[in-house]
Amino acid sequence: MEEGLTPAPHGLLVAAADSGLLVAGTWWPDCVGSAVAASSRERIAVYLGAANGDIPDYYEIAKIAMERAGIAPSACRHIVLKGRRPSQSDLDFINSAALIILAGGDPYVAHEAFSRSGINHALGRAAAGGAVLAGVSAGAMQLGTHGFSGDGCSVPDRDPYPALGMMPFVVGAHEEADDWCHVSLALERLRSTHSEPSIGLALPFGSAIALLPNGTLIVAHSEHKNRTAPALLLVGVRRHTLPPGSRWRRAPSVERDPVWMRVPL
Repeated sequence: MEEGLTPAPHGLLVAAADSGLLVAGTWWPDCVGSAVAASSRERIAVYLGAANGDIPDYYEIAKIAMERAGIAPSACRHIVLKGRRPSQSDLDFINSAALIILAGGDPYVAHEAFSRSGINHALGRAAAGGAVLAGVSAGAMQLGTHGFSGDGCSVPDRDPYPALGMMPFVVGAHEEADDWCHVSLALERLRSTHSEPSIGLALPFGSAIALLPNGTLIVAHSEHKNRTAPALLLVGVRRHTLPPGSRWRRAPSVERDPVWMRVPL
């Protein structure tokens, strides 16, 4: 977790390996759209594209997801952090938004932009105030406890660094072809330097999870044609498969590594 940030109650949090579930199928409108509809926050949405250099085309994809969650196009805003700090208007938008999407790209670039601009604190306040935060790929990594180096990262061999810490996981996305080597290495390094255990969340292409305010983790049903691997929880040396549609809760344990138990639907 980034310095100065502390865990707080949160609204719905979503970590997705890619944008597939956001723009197609029923899971996103059923899960996120329902949360937005029930929110007491303004029906507006924010997109943060710092991880990909604020490329406009990716914002167009995000707007599709925002519309599918019940946000009108006129109520969406792309807040650009490249070469600038957020304006007061930007911060007001974040403080009021019902939905905030963190883009994929380079996780360390996003980390630096969020920390340098101070927008990490605004995101923490928004989450604590009940906003839905959804991270895609590198954006999903930002929602976890730590970021780490991987393919496409601008800092290829860096120790894990504090992320937003909203989810109790170190999140890895779409590296199933490499058997989750980067997130596994990050967990190994954290295990050797931190007294508190770290849990990995491994999201293959086409997968996503939602973390409810009550701590229940819900695994998305995926219709991704390229999905060939299950989502996993990486706990110590153990790997726990997360079947689509399953629900999980953290259980009390005297073991060093936390225990997550599947709960009935």
